[in-house]
Amino acid sequence: MPEVLTMPPVNVLAEPATADTGFLGTPPILGNNVISDALDILAGLVRIAAERADAKFQEMKKRADYARQCTALAAKVQSVISDFQGKDPGSTIKLDQKIIDEFRRLSIPIDGKGIDRWMEERNIGPDSPATLDKWNRIHNRAQGTPLPDGEKMEFFLWVKEKGEKEKFADRGHYEQLKAAADAIGQQGTDQNAQDNLLIQKIVQLFNNLIAMISQLQIMLTEMCRAIINGMK
Repeated sequence: MPEVLTMPPVNVLAEPATADTGFLGTPPILGNNVISDALDILAGLVRIAAERADAKFQEMKKRADYARQCTALAAKVQSVISDFQGKDPGSTIKLDQKIIDEFRRLSIPIDGKGIDRWMEERNIGPDSPATLDKWNRIHNRAQGTPLPDGEKMEFFLWVKEKGEKEKFADRGHYEQLKAAADAIGQQGTDQNAQDNLLIQKIVQLFNNLIAMISQLQIMLTEMCRAIINGMK
């Protein structure tokens, strides 16, 4: 439901005019402070609406900025993965690190956690025990026993990098990272949809304000007409 501003009731009979306090001969039905009170109410409504609208705008701006970051992350991760497609299969070993770098650069949490904590809980990533254990296992088996075909490329790359295995990510984790990035991107899309609804509420708020101002203008016009008629 749209937010609607309500105007406190004005009792025009609350302060009947007297010979000493009457406003330029205002008839008794008009209090000497009625017009001033009405103007104060009008100014108050405008101020309240402006304050609420500004608060809504600041909230919407923050949400929109975060939504853009979410969608940008998902797009960048997809771009990083696309760049690796069709290349040497061994190059996918470093793919995780490139995706992780994007998460860190934008500082976007996953399920309320930073990327490093998120990976730690799942035992994935370049520095995870599972990854380091795999590299140690490959290295140990390479000392005297044949390696399965699926592990030869990884070991050769490890040797080629001269011990920089801690920079590598285990094969296949990029799929989990991409799924997380896609979920975050969807959050950004949903956020944009919510922001559009918020904009509609702000517009409705001002429409309600304009309608109230119009009613007050009619009220003031009638008061002024009564004053003029009383002065004749």
